[in-house]
Amino acid sequence: MQPTFTKIQHSRLAFVGMILLTTWGCNAVISKRLVGERPAKVAAKEWEGNWVTADGAVKVKVVDADKGILKVAWLEDDKQGYSG
Repeated sequence: MQPTFTKIQHSRLAFVGMILLTTWGCNAVISKRLVGERPAKVAAKEWEGNWVTADGAVKVKVVDADKGILKVAWLEDDKQGYSG
């Protein structure tokens, strides 16, 4: 006769699975400098537009150049492979 899992064993397995999923998330975002001392001034002509990354394409728009605020959005590809 083959052993079967009991409800307690299922609960333990689910608990361990949830712990593994929560600890194996994305990498942390870190900065070598203090954040917030002075905002970086960005030039719209250098930053705005579509940027291609290893994960896909993103659209960047400068919201406030003096405060260094950017708006970034992922561009989804349609079935033919065109983004937009």
